[in-house]
Amino acid sequence: MKKSSLAVLLSLASLISLAWLARAHSSSLPIDSSPLATATPLQVVDAYSRFRDGPVFVPADVGVQNPTKHQVATLDVTAGLYAIFAKGFVKTHGGGGSKVECQISAGQDSDRARLGISRQDSDGDKVRTDEEAFALNVMHAFSSLGTISLKCSADSDDVDFSSVKITAIRVNSYINLPQ
Repeated sequence: MKKSSLAVLLSLASLISLAWLARAHSSSLPIDSSPLATATPLQVVDAYSRFRDGPVFVPADVGVQNPTKHQVATLDVTAGLYAIFAKGFVKTHGGGGSKVECQISAGQDSDRARLGISRQDSDGDKVRTDEEAFALNVMHAFSSLGTISLKCSADSDDVDFSSVKITAIRVNSYINLPQ
């Protein structure tokens, strides 16, 4: 066997040994909700997604300081670390205006968006818009089976949601730090 072939084989054997050692040591890493969370290396990346094309009706809580958030969509996932995304469109149900707030929650972790949907003026011209898009994301470590929930509220006029999607991608690790 030539020296160059032997060197390649020895290098390959060293890399395989290092990978095996790294895998053996990483299996003892805990799953936690610290800013730097890690889990056992995954053989396959899992992605879960659920959609609701709509319309999904959410009634308004007129004159209420903190309107009730209504369930728009949910997604169940297995234990693991997840990067979670939600998106959709919202428009007024009756043509009026409304302030809408949506929140995606995974355990104690959450993200929220506030939207203003304007109504038409007395001449029938749009003041701003009658439909708005929203997008949310959150990171979470589930230690067991869990549910991701998207809830929204409206304050002045009933609203309809459409093209709603929640997607959760299981990852080996994540860093989630404040800026």
